[in-house]
Amino acid sequence: MKFCKEQHLKARAAETFIRVLHNRNWEAEVSHIREAMRPEVDLIFLPIEKALMEGADCRDVMAKLVKALHTEENK
Repeated sequence: MKFCKEQHLKARAAETFIRVLHNRNWEAEVSHIREAMRPEVDLIFLPIEKALMEGADCRDVMAKLVKALHTEENK
């Protein structure tokens, strides 16, 4: 399942890249991708930012961030 998902994402990424180059609208496409990813990024990073602002131990927070990123990577 993981292999299929990775192959699908790589194919979609290549397709998007070729389309962007063809249309020469890199900035607009990057903005669109950024906004589409915003909920997923916020889900991971907002709790980290909040913890740091509240004075949490930086080393502990960064360890949690690394763990969260690895968890997302292995989905």
